[in-house]
Amino acid sequence: MPWLFYYSSDAVSELQREAIIDQIYKFTKDQSGELDILAARYTLHGSFLGLKEISDGSIQLCVESLVAAHKTFTFGTRIRQSCQLDVAELMRHEEPLFFDLYLRFTNSQRVKQMYPLPVVNENIRRTGGYPNREERPAQWILTRRFFLVDAWSLKEGEIGNWTALRYASNIELNIEMVNTRDGKIYPPYLRIVYDELRANDIVPAKEVDASFSIRYYTNPFRHDKDLEIAMAVLSSLTVLWSALRAYSWGRRAGKAVFDVATLIQFLLFECSFLGDVFLFVTTVTVCWLTFAYKAQTALFYMQLTDSQESTLMAYLISATSLKFVALLHRFVSLMLTETFFIDWERPKVLPRSDLDRPASLDPIKYDGAKEQAVVIWRTYLVANEWNELQNYRKTSMAVQVLAMVFFLDFLHWKDLAIWQPGFEIGKRERKRSIIKLFCFLDPISSSFASSRVSRLAVSLFFYFAIGFTQWLLNVFIVERILLDPFHNFIDLCSIANISVLSLSHPLYGFYIHGRSVHGWADTGMAEMNEFLQRERDNLVGMRGLESGGELQTYYVSLPLSFRKRYSDLASASSIDASGATARIQNVDPTTIQISSRARTHAAMNRFLQDMVEHSLPEVDYTIRERTMAEAALDIELSDSSQMGVFTRDHSESAFARCFVYGNEWAKLSFEALLFSIVFVYTSSVPLAAVITYVSAVSLRMLASMMFTNHLVKSRIELNP
Repeated sequence: MPWLFYYSSDAVSELQREAIIDQIYKFTKDQSGELDILAARYTLHGSFLGLKEISDGSIQLCVESLVAAHKTFTFGTRIRQSCQLDVAELMRHEEPLFFDLYLRFTNSQRVKQMYPLPVVNENIRRTGGYPNREERPAQWILTRRFFLVDAWSLKEGEIGNWTALRYASNIELNIEMVNTRDGKIYPPYLRIVYDELRANDIVPAKEVDASFSIRYYTNPFRHDKDLEIAMAVLSSLTVLWSALRAYSWGRRAGKAVFDVATLIQFLLFECSFLGDVFLFVTTVTVCWLTFAYKAQTALFYMQLTDSQESTLMAYLISATSLKFVALLHRFVSLMLTETFFIDWERPKVLPRSDLDRPASLDPIKYDGAKEQAVVIWRTYLVANEWNELQNYRKTSMAVQVLAMVFFLDFLHWKDLAIWQPGFEIGKRERKRSIIKLFCFLDPISSSFASSRVSRLAVSLFFYFAIGFTQWLLNVFIVERILLDPFHNFIDLCSIANISVLSLSHPLYGFYIHGRSVHGWADTGMAEMNEFLQRERDNLVGMRGLESGGELQTYYVSLPLSFRKRYSDLASASSIDASGATARIQNVDPTTIQISSRARTHAAMNRFLQDMVEHSLPEVDYTIRERTMAEAALDIELSDSSQMGVFTRDHSESAFARCFVYGNEWAKLSFEALLFSIVFVYTSSVPLAAVITYVSAVSLRMLASMMFTNHLVKSRIELNP
């Protein structure tokens, strides 16, 4: 005689019987890869109707097809079915059927056995409470028998006169793996929730929600402990690394002591590095668990519980927030970069036409000669090219989002997020609706369930895979074979006879030596072609800063005296302009201001020329190689407070750090996180692509406007 309640044991003891089911389950296509569950069916009056496999959907109110119902019980496949049922369908169940579930398995002696599965009915009420709704099983009351729809016991009189109709709105089959990770399971149990429709709600056209799910899980302690250790260790290291970066920033900014500005920089660096740690640990964890779960045969890795998923989602949201702060910090730093274009062109000497003596290029020797001002258009040209490099990137945002939509949505690779053995894709029935393509809900109707963790794994894996592929192709193929904008810019500087000093910090930056080996650049096409031919034939000197060298790019660490002189010259323009206004009343103020700026620019240009040529002992510098430690830590280990240091940049691309190109990771990582968050919570790849693309383009346009405005306002020669 079957029993209805578990009287002889409590719920914990019953659900934690480790050796009672000794079959080893695997991700294979034989019996060890299937959940073989039978249902004993009984009528309302207790008559036994026989045993039946539930793989035909007999205990499911939501069944898409017999094929889907059969695959539902493939071991390791996570299922989440939901549907809306007409009340008329529920009313057709005139007499309820009752079910007892049994797990059929083959023991270690290869003998088939059956084990009864308990039921956790959340509607059971005792002493004013619902013990089966508690999270811990200690208070649970286990039962054996359940039904799907009861349209009989609550009717009055003839069929159709119901006072209430009760149905199973949520059924969940739970399978917990034994912690030994050898493929054994604890006794599964069925969790069920009943809803009730009162008499005035029993309308045939009314729709109600129903769901069925299968969940696999294990004790989360081991995973949680590993995650805590990884986060604690790496987060501690970020504090040390942030302190080192703040110390380096203080030296480059000329800070003698630790102050509030240095503390703010430390916190901003910590945001960036801590966001990277959260992103790295989360990405490795979710990708490893998802893809290792699908690739395994002997069961070792398991799906995460809801609480574990919530923890990882908290890390994901925290990483996105921290990376956004870090991105803003990076953009502000780029915007505040000070750039000066050093024009090496000398004024041309024009003789007076009314004198018969031969012209001399030296106005001191020949009183009749006059100087012709150096034209500014070469500086404008170089500055414009510099500004166009500001938002040049190693990856294309349009290619990125189109590739994500193509691979994940069109080729259905997002099916890899389904919790099931193997890497099969394209098995689900899809509704090809253009309207649904951009909706907030998943446009795919499926019983096979993904989770937040698996969707996160798929989105991050493919986003970084596509992004890094673009990165490598651009750096190692496009820029080396087709187009290298940064080396082209260096060539332009050499032809234009203009050097560039870009200070990312008050005393630190990058120098491009663009002094022409021909002596001047204001010339015609024919002479310029002759210059280039002479350079091709090695008939002139080298372009490099050092005698006999070709290297044109350097890291610069400048002495404190440089900053004082530089700031004095930069502030002289406004002082001169205000004094001139007071003296000259009949001249337009704009004319006075431009005249003052022209004089200041000439003085600044002369000062920087003298510094580069070692003509100023108080701001002199030495040239040396960058040590391995300095390159690894990105810090200067020598003292440059009295004597500046120019460190050779053999890559000839270090100055790209002044642009978005040199800070690609800050943008790529934030965009990956943004795309993943949208995809995780909406399951829509096109929607995630649109939001990420619009956000990236808007941010790029805003940054471009800010970069250009700051370049114009901060550069004396560009600001009218």
